[in-house]
Amino acid sequence: MLDLATIQEVWHLSPILSTRVPTAGTIHQTLLLITASTAYALRAYCFSQEERYRIEYEHDLIHYAIAQSLPALAPLPLSGTEECIFSYQDHFYALFPFAPGYQSNRDRLTHAELTALGTFLGQMHHALHDYPSSRVQPHSLQVDSTKTLAKIAHLETVIRARTPLQPFDLSALNCLDRQRAWIEQHTITNGTLDLADLEHQVIHGDYQKTNLFFARDTMTQKISISAIIDWDQAYYAPRAWEVVRTLHYACLLEPVACAVVLAAYRAIYPLSQEDLQQAAIAYSLSRAHSVWAYEEFYLEGNARVSTLIDGDCVPFIIRWNALRKDIDTRL
Repeated sequence: MLDLATIQEVWHLSPILSTRVPTAGTIHQTLLLITASTAYALRAYCFSQEERYRIEYEHDLIHYAIAQSLPALAPLPLSGTEECIFSYQDHFYALFPFAPGYQSNRDRLTHAELTALGTFLGQMHHALHDYPSSRVQPHSLQVDSTKTLAKIAHLETVIRARTPLQPFDLSALNCLDRQRAWIEQHTITNGTLDLADLEHQVIHGDYQKTNLFFARDTMTQKISISAIIDWDQAYYAPRAWEVVRTLHYACLLEPVACAVVLAAYRAIYPLSQEDLQQAAIAYSLSRAHSVWAYEEFYLEGNARVSTLIDGDCVPFIIRWNALRKDIDTRL
């Protein structure tokens, strides 16, 4: 991370009074800065020099979102230039205004927050509908059982080499074993996920509460989304895919919460149950083949992803089918 003197000079900031590292975030590093006049968020990207274009993609999409009246936050230019990306010792940095509003620190969002979350997701999908797919990072919507099983075997070897094994390690081994068993029992899991019939568009890619800020109107007391951050994971996919992912990460598949978000979303942007179910089945297969969090934690040493390693080991499709029966009675 850059030293404070360099940060002040590069962006011509007021004296920095304090700094804080947020608890959220699993890929890039963020440093929150408090100056005498305002607050900022410094982002340190994990991308290589050859991947600078990915930051440019992110910034272009942010500017497009702002032009569509979405509450995105534009990166700030370096002092005396129009450039917004600072390169130093093979690392890239960008400075953003601190997001207005508040973030929920509860396990469960309130009914009003869930309504705002679903409403804004619909509005964002409308706004991004015509953004060119060529201006976001390609995202594979395929699965490969053979490769996944090989990755699981390698991870198990790495984990068992740790001494002594901690309860977290034992839980990870148990989950990986159950994940392998599920893949081996379901043979129709290779190739492109069944999403061809669904309309694709650019989506945010990581729409969940750590990337959302809420605000309450002092006159009406209505809660809305005041800012959305972290656009670097945007990709081309069905909007139904992002709805399912939102129900997973933001609602934790809790039936009441999911019903509120779905109702609010559909009030803005209609989405059929058939499209939602098709996306959910494909998402389930993708989740069953994903070992990204384990690789980040055990192979890359990224401890920030530990909360993403699911300790209950229940396949997503089982949890989704139980959820579907419940929310069908609520909508």
